[in-house]
Amino acid sequence: MSKIRIKAESSSEENDKAKREQASFADESLEKEARRTRHERRESVRKHAHVGVIVVIWMGIIILAAMLFTWSWHLLLPESSHYLNTDQIQDVKSVLFSAALTAFISEYVRKAL
Repeated sequence: MSKIRIKAESSSEENDKAKREQASFADESLEKEARRTRHERRESVRKHAHVGVIVVIWMGIIILAAMLFTWSWHLLLPESSHYLNTDQIQDVKSVLFSAALTAFISEYVRKAL
């Protein structure tokens, strides 16, 4: 079993630290510092959450754009070159139109409120 060695501080260092701590308590700088660091931690979490939301939104936009491109390309090709079957077309349409309808309704509700 290894022994843990703790460096003992000299009494003058201890006195200096104790005096600084006592002065901090007296002028409430410790409490102010605690509030400031708590605020910084909360803001850091908010910033990370905001970045996460932005990433998810852009991923959704890219996926919807890819689906729209795929569906449009399928429609533009001659009938002999169509590569989506009927079920796949219906799936793409339902996703695209439900997304468009959801965006329209949410915009209407936002303006109404």
